[in-house]
Amino acid sequence: MIHVPRWKAKLTAFGNEKFCMECCDKLTALHAWPFSKINVEQWLSNFDPADRPFAVHMVSQFIYLNDQLVDAQFISSFQSLSNMHHIDWEPFELAKRSWNSFLNTCLIVPVQGEMPNPADSGYTFARKARQILRIPEYQLVDLDEAIASVAAGKKLPIIFVDDFVGSGEQFTETLKRRSRRTDIAGNSLSSLLVKYPDQPIYYCNVTMTESGKNRIAEEFPSVILSSGNILGEEYSWVSDQGEMWPDALRSDGIAMIEKYSKNLGYTDDNGSESDWRGFHCLGLGFAFEHSTPDATLPIFFTEKHGWKPLVVRR
Repeated sequence: MIHVPRWKAKLTAFGNEKFCMECCDKLTALHAWPFSKINVEQWLSNFDPADRPFAVHMVSQFIYLNDQLVDAQFISSFQSLSNMHHIDWEPFELAKRSWNSFLNTCLIVPVQGEMPNPADSGYTFARKARQILRIPEYQLVDLDEAIASVAAGKKLPIIFVDDFVGSGEQFTETLKRRSRRTDIAGNSLSSLLVKYPDQPIYYCNVTMTESGKNRIAEEFPSVILSSGNILGEEYSWVSDQGEMWPDALRSDGIAMIEKYSKNLGYTDDNGSESDWRGFHCLGLGFAFEHSTPDATLPIFFTEKHGWKPLVVRR
């Protein structure tokens, strides 16, 4: 498991803008932060002078995964499944045959939104499974095909793929979604797991929150989860248990986020997409090069009322 490294700022270094900008310049020079996708100076210009050190600190802690890191962690997440397909001290050739059999029979399924469309990130990662993991295209299937496979008792490994797991709701709802296809109408993977409890189902993703992981494990304990990164509550900018702020400045930092967010029209809205704390109040400072999750704080990506975003939302 790869955990995102995080620098804990000392109070003496808090809001050191010169040091922060030097680090950002180096990240840009190394193409870790693409110049066209993330703009620190324009985002800092949104803040009043008294609040700017808090904003600088938020930039210094922002987690950004470029496309190369995303691919590497997706590969790591997928290959971690190989550890689950051999017995300890099993002869190498036996373990190799087991893994190859798994690769040759698995079905890759994109996680879908409530209203499935080609823009869902799950489809992007199904393509990555073909392009960088060399899974044959005929093994890339939609949810209906996965349901049909289980209903027929084939017991083929089903691997869901996606980039980000926030609350876990999208995945659990995907498993509960009933098919409208004539031959399997009314069936869902959730309902079929009652009949076929040993059906292997996996969920590979690049990044997952601890709360999303716990929710999926509670609702579907038989599903095997594999992720490149796990983000616990300590990564929340708005939680009293969060560790993104120095302890002495946590309440002031949270108040600053709330003030600017509410000025932009975000509210206390029970974790909806209009909530100033982000979707499900997860309060993250996190983005991929290809997209920014709903769980990220809106002040990082919104363009409301002329606000200049740190990262452009895709």
